[in-house]
Amino acid sequence: MENSYQDLIIRYQNLFGGIKPAGDNIECEIGWYDLLEDLCNYIQDIIDTNRKMVKHQLLITQIKQKDGCLRVYYKWTKIDDEIELMFPSHENGIMNKLEGAIGFAQFISCSICETCGKKGNIQSFNGRVYVSCAEHKLKDG
Repeated sequence: MENSYQDLIIRYQNLFGGIKPAGDNIECEIGWYDLLEDLCNYIQDIIDTNRKMVKHQLLITQIKQKDGCLRVYYKWTKIDDEIELMFPSHENGIMNKLEGAIGFAQFISCSICETCGKKGNIQSFNGRVYVSCAEHKLKDG
């Protein structure tokens, strides 16, 4: 079965509350699918594990390629004002952990071919910056 970002949005619909299953807000090639799947799985696991310790939900609003690397845009939305946190500072730690994971995925994407997912390098061609392996490197002619 071929992977698609639509499948990812459906599987992690709690994280993609602002994105339609058509994937209109995901503007990158399929080579980063595994990286994004791992990121979503990690984020959902942290949220599920700490459900009673947070008042906020991370919502991914857009995913795209910018300057050759992955960019994940998100916002925090309040889940429940009624929850009284036993350890309010714990929520900040969880939020920092999730933001760190997003930053790490963005960093790692700079060495993953956005077309096939193999090891790649940042390239430039006719003003376009992208990450590719040798096989998918754009060439003149």
